Amino acid sequence: MPNIDRISNLPDHLLQHILSLLDSREAVRTCLLSKRWKKLWVGMHSLDLNICNFKTQTSWFQRTERITSFQRFVNVLLSRRDPSDLHTFRLFCQDYNVSDLLITAWTFYALRFNAKVIEMTHLNYTMLPADIFTCASVEELYLDISEIGIGIVAGGVNLPRLRKLHLYDVFSGNNGILRELLSGCPALEELKLDECKLDISVISSLQLKYLYIYSGLDMARIESIRAPNLVSLDLQLLGDELCAANFEEMPFLANVSITVFDGTGFDAKCRIISACPNVRNLKLHGRVMKDLLSTELPKCPTFFNLRKLQLYELCRTCHGDLVDGMLEHSPNLKKLELRTRCHPLLNSQISVANISSQGEPSQSASNWSARTATESQLGAGATSSAPLPDMIAPKPDPSTIPGAPSVPVSDTLNDIMAGMREFFPFDG
Repeated sequence: MPNIDRISNLPDHLLQHILSLLDSREAVRTCLLSKRWKKLWVGMHSLDLNICNFKTQTSWFQRTERITSFQRFVNVLLSRRDPSDLHTFRLFCQDYNVSDLLITAWTFYALRFNAKVIEMTHLNYTMLPADIFTCASVEELYLDISEIGIGIVAGGVNLPRLRKLHLYDVFSGNNGILRELLSGCPALEELKLDECKLDISVISSLQLKYLYIYSGLDMARIESIRAPNLVSLDLQLLGDELCAANFEEMPFLANVSITVFDGTGFDAKCRIISACPNVRNLKLHGRVMKDLLSTELPKCPTFFNLRKLQLYELCRTCHGDLVDGMLEHSPNLKKLELRTRCHPLLNSQISVANISSQGEPSQSASNWSARTATESQLGAGATSSAPLPDMIAPKPDPSTIPGAPSVPVSDTLNDIMAGMREFFPFDG
């Protein structure tokens, strides 16, 4: 059978789509393949401009040459490309001193040709052009930028089609910047703030479905979150940033992950867990989680939909009665995961709780069963994780646990810790 070039026989629009999946520099190089490919690249609808794909240089002079080559390539590419609408515009400069004027010009090019996805990463830049926040075509905006300021005046955001907004290491002196962004993005469904220096005290969006906030050193406290259509929530914050948070009820919230890195504790008015009565997957992680659970457990609803519960750093943050309380509020739990950072003697006596099978309510969560996991078996961050149905088991004899120390098995973590304090110092 003769060799057939099946790729070259594809129609132009399919070949241009394939080229759009490549880095733009590699896509342009295909012009050397044949006459058919000579001008295919000019119709690409996605541009991926990455300075790292140019030669690797080390000296200052070579770095300057790299920047010059990159700038020249982008200028020629944009000047020769067909004047058709863009789908994706990606710009990655890896902290090289690319000209501010050129970055601004390239950004305006993307806006002029109605780019739907704009991603700008690691720009050594002073201030983003405000026009990027008034483009009617943008549906996804990713700004992964090292301490670039955002200058937005009141009413300066108009992104009617924006569905995803990711900001990393972005700052603004305007305390109302987030409010302006949310009010100017009526279709926003996903918001991610990572190490940003922004005022996040009030987060309000009726259409928001996915919210991710990862702490920055200068991030303000969260006082209120109003997102009734939220489906997924992931918070990684200092305790002081979350201690007074008031979450309005979010009936559709199914996946919740809260990590707290230290802090002074939680106010009595803090309302997080109780605001998501229909949660299916719940992960709580952090040293002050005990404070959060103790303030919320008395007012928590019954989590009939909860199937998976993860409690991390258990010994330092939670006592047995708090874990029992969570289990009593979770009658249909299928999987419980406990991760500890305490002494192996305590890890050997942490186990899953007494839960009845077939999704029936548990009898008494205070009777902790005997599925044990020592730190020597599970590693430094010991984890006890197993499906909960059919796990009712009597307490084992410590002598039957391989490698287990000869200490009495207590009913709760409180008793265990109290019995061990004279031998090992613990701070939780």
